[in-house]
Amino acid sequence: MAARKLSEAVAKLVSPARIVAALVLLLVGAVGGIVAQRAHIPRRVADALDRFVGEPAPRRSGWTSISSNRHQLQMASVRVWDPSIKGGSLAQMGDFVVLASPQGRLLYLDAADNVRAIDGDARMNIEAVRSDPLYNDTRFDVRALRTHDLLAIQTGADTYDLYASFDRFSSACVDFVIARRQFRVSPEGLTPISRWRDLWSARPCLRWRDRGPLLSQPSMAGGRMERLNGEEILVTIGDRHHDGYYDSEQLAMDPNVDYGKLVAVNMTTGASRHYAIGVRNPLGLAIDREGRIWETENGPQGGDEINRIEEGANYGWPIVTYGMNYGTPPRNWPSNPTFGGHDGFQQPSIAFVPSIGIGNIFLADPNEFPHWADSLLVTSLRAQSLHIVKLEGDRVMYVEPIPLNYRIRDAISLTDGRLALLTDEHGLLLFIRNAERTHPSDPPASAASVPPLALEESLTDANATPVSEGRAYFVAQCSACHSVSGDLGVGPPLNGVIGREIASVSGFGYSAALDGQSGVWTETRLEAFIDRPQEFAPGTAMPATALPIPWANRIVAYLKTERARETQ
Repeated sequence: MAARKLSEAVAKLVSPARIVAALVLLLVGAVGGIVAQRAHIPRRVADALDRFVGEPAPRRSGWTSISSNRHQLQMASVRVWDPSIKGGSLAQMGDFVVLASPQGRLLYLDAADNVRAIDGDARMNIEAVRSDPLYNDTRFDVRALRTHDLLAIQTGADTYDLYASFDRFSSACVDFVIARRQFRVSPEGLTPISRWRDLWSARPCLRWRDRGPLLSQPSMAGGRMERLNGEEILVTIGDRHHDGYYDSEQLAMDPNVDYGKLVAVNMTTGASRHYAIGVRNPLGLAIDREGRIWETENGPQGGDEINRIEEGANYGWPIVTYGMNYGTPPRNWPSNPTFGGHDGFQQPSIAFVPSIGIGNIFLADPNEFPHWADSLLVTSLRAQSLHIVKLEGDRVMYVEPIPLNYRIRDAISLTDGRLALLTDEHGLLLFIRNAERTHPSDPPASAASVPPLALEESLTDANATPVSEGRAYFVAQCSACHSVSGDLGVGPPLNGVIGREIASVSGFGYSAALDGQSGVWTETRLEAFIDRPQEFAPGTAMPATALPIPWANRIVAYLKTERARETQ
């Protein structure tokens, strides 16, 4: 009797209807999980919770597998600062990975991968900004002042010179500065043995722009450094939108200024010379094992470039570019004599159309990654990938993107062969290693202590209002493409957007998807478009934002005040 009851119960549990229902639930759950993962929903939710509860919990990840054409890879991550911070740079001294926060705070990972602070920030004069009327001017944001790069040069068995390139506020203008500080390395950590000393400043102190925002986004500043020879370092300097279109001057072609150039700087005297000219915003610089110099720079709406740098060469910006002027349909860059051409100047080794948001360029350790010994590694912001650029001699044969699903701000090769990549958001330092080699099985340790950073670096503020948070989020995520001053950019201006007819700004070329929408922008519609642009207007040129959950609401709250201010 008991056996018969048991068999009947089992039969009910495994009935066809129940099996079908279970399979459907499993399928729905799997599909939902894939969709959520591809939309970065778990990461977005986690980052949003971090902001609501305050200081983010230290996190680490185990090694996950990544495939590429020539190597099988593993990647792990360590949380190094607040997930809302954008920017930062990397270097290595001894066995320690050194990080510079966007506003000059120096940190390093100790032997247990805890984040430790180093006394003595880079001298960016941020304190003077806070007391200046510009601090509350909507055309200026203090986050446009940034540390751009670090370069560590070993000077003795246990000593290093650390060079930093950064912006320094100077009342009516901004200086581009290279400063140097000496360090001693020991098993216990890093010890500074000198103060910061300025080595060189770009000519002139850069005045505020006469069109649109007073100072362009920090990504327009360049700032990458490499050791050129025994006496000089080479630094890239962007034109910060002083290109004849966003400002009345074209600095990259002006021999009397340093902007839009590659500049060689003597490490002893600070004397400088122009090495190459005609560059826009050079975010990457590398010197390969054969001594060839490679540079990466962003173009306007397409035209991101990898350039083989020759001394004395002119790379054409802002006269020519394979990119176009911003907007839809495509419009030729205003000063380009040939539609979408690059005639009359040094040609790039390769240009990317559409843009990948090109970032830094560097070399892999051939012992760790032997099949990349003949390749350049290039990071990207917009494409959120690591790109393997295969070379044969000076020729680029192909480019392989390896999706990472993070915007990558900086990357270096470590002395143990691993790659270290700093994300532009989410506060993560990524490590990539060759899965085909033998490595310790443990993942990187948790960052058990994360020192506080400058107020302006994090978007989290205990005293913030929805409007002030929205302004911070707008500056961090939207201002590279949209203004609140009425100026056209990658996207249309957003001052007065609430209550405005959709796709109605004069002179801006909208996509057919958005141009086909009717009605006016309401708070609800704008929030939906910011959060899910392709769902709101399938086919729109607006890229997916992947913003944490509360950001769209805060941005709309801020844009409402811009409308009120405009109509007073």
